[in-house]
Amino acid sequence: MNSSMCEGFAKALFSLTKKEDLLNVNLALDEVKKQMDENKDFSLFLLSYEVSTLQKQKVLNNVFSLFNLPHFVSFLSVLASYHGFDTFEKIIDDFHSLSDLELGIKRGIVYTRFHLSKSDLEKIEAAFEMKEKKTIKLKNIIDFNVIGGLKVSLDGEVYDYTIANRLNKLRASLIQGGNSNED
Repeated sequence: MNSSMCEGFAKALFSLTKKEDLLNVNLALDEVKKQMDENKDFSLFLLSYEVSTLQKQKVLNNVFSLFNLPHFVSFLSVLASYHGFDTFEKIIDDFHSLSDLELGIKRGIVYTRFHLSKSDLEKIEAAFEMKEKKTIKLKNIIDFNVIGGLKVSLDGEVYDYTIANRLNKLRASLIQGGNSNED
């Protein structure tokens, strides 16, 4: 499935579910992706050409009907009939872009040396929400190049609170004769 078809699927899902609950659809999409990532058998089942579309649709309906989002389950069935689960991640990304724009959400990445707790991630999101005046959703990625601190990438802008960055600022300040207004 090409990129424009993925966009088309995302737009169709968005227009259908806009009337339902975009936040719950986002959560449901993320849950399907999580299940595909964590359960390789489930992923192989959805990607298999040997399993009939009807079998896939029955399983999808049984597993995801608990979300109480009928358009979402129908979308998964259509995707199964088109053998489109190999591009599911791209469709999710396109859907998130449309839904985030509608809901005023910005997504970004926080790079750290170690995994952040859910509580720490929420505190960082809250700090950026005050700054950006929008809802912020951050994903934590482990980066072994970060010695300490963190780096946040949000809408193409990078906020670097790493030890390496602070040392570079200190070095630049010393080279310029110690005149620095940096914190």
